[in-house]
Amino acid sequence: ALLNQHPEIFHSVAFVGVPFAGGVGFLPDLHAGEAVGLNRKILSPKVLFRFPSVYTLFPLSGAGLIEPDGKPIEMDFFSAAQWKEKKLSVFSGESTAEQLSFLGGALAKARAFRVLLAAKKQSYPPILVVSGREYPTLVTAIRNGPKSVGGWDLESAPKVPGDGRVAERDSHPPEGVPYRQIYSKKEHTDQLSDPEVVREIKAQLE
Repeated sequence: ALLNQHPEIFHSVAFVGVPFAGGVGFLPDLHAGEAVGLNRKILSPKVLFRFPSVYTLFPLSGAGLIEPDGKPIEMDFFSAAQWKEKKLSVFSGESTAEQLSFLGGALAKARAFRVLLAAKKQSYPPILVVSGREYPTLVTAIRNGPKSVGGWDLESAPKVPGDGRVAERDSHPPEGVPYRQIYSKKEHTDQLSDPEVVREIKAQLE
């Protein structure tokens, strides 16, 4: 978003494991939470729900939710009412008006941010994009699937090549942005520790 507004302030840019197209790879955190050792509270859905930046990672297309028979479910990930209607995240159980209000504000900002990602007719500095394709990555949640948690199965649907968090197909910049592509064999959180990625970034800076 900043690059589109002020390309002149950049020498070059490296995007590492970025879900440009958005996806549902972060829905398991918001819906089921993440355990830290034996602690399931510190990163519970109620906690992660309050992180407004995570909502910028969902797709404007609304793709990613299906019925058990494979039929796509229409979804606007930037509508708080839709999250409540589909019983996603904290709305799979008891929720409050305050939570719905918070989500409405967070989603409005997230949608506005995603709009800023569209390419502009301008010159861009050199751009390096690092993606992964070694790890099966979630791109679909099944309503009332065989391994449902709170009404959503976040495990059973076929996965696609990615870095474990971001699908390779969703990791490319918007059409019209020129870039150089490389692939890391590391999973999402370790890509910046990949020696090959570090070498490529160093070369880009030089």
